[in-house]
Amino acid sequence: MSITPEREQQVTFTDPYLQVGQMAIMHRDKVGLFSQPWSVFREGVRVGVEPGTTGAAFAERELKDALVSYFENSAAAFDGLRRDQIDLYIHDAPTSWQLANSRQNDDLLSLYAPLTEEQLAWAVRPSDVDLARELNRALRGMKANGTLQYILNRWIPVRIEVR
Repeated sequence: MSITPEREQQVTFTDPYLQVGQMAIMHRDKVGLFSQPWSVFREGVRVGVEPGTTGAAFAERELKDALVSYFENSAAAFDGLRRDQIDLYIHDAPTSWQLANSRQNDDLLSLYAPLTEEQLAWAVRPSDVDLARELNRALRGMKANGTLQYILNRWIPVRIEVR
């Protein structure tokens, strides 16, 4: 879960295990319009987001001149991209990374340039102080012995190829 001040009011986060960010996903037909990260900030850009996410918060805060639409989930937003209802879908890096390895969505791609910087961490109930402490201990051990990097490399195997 992305660490945010609002979420910190509701849960206790462990130490972060991965830095990610929001990324812009588009249909291949839009590459010429949005090939640079700054192009997301142009007036009139039609942006899709998922309500209640850090992507929605970014769009609402930073994309004042955009036309923001809300989609229930990534599949609905991908459909919106294909139907040209939106120009971009702003979502977290793992969604973009997943596109890199998906044949069913090979008509979509990401800028792969994070628009935000976010830390991912495990969240526990505020009353579970002992659990948070134990998770942090385990995380330190996984970082020290290379297990965390092995897991990240195994489950987030992103390789970008330009053709």
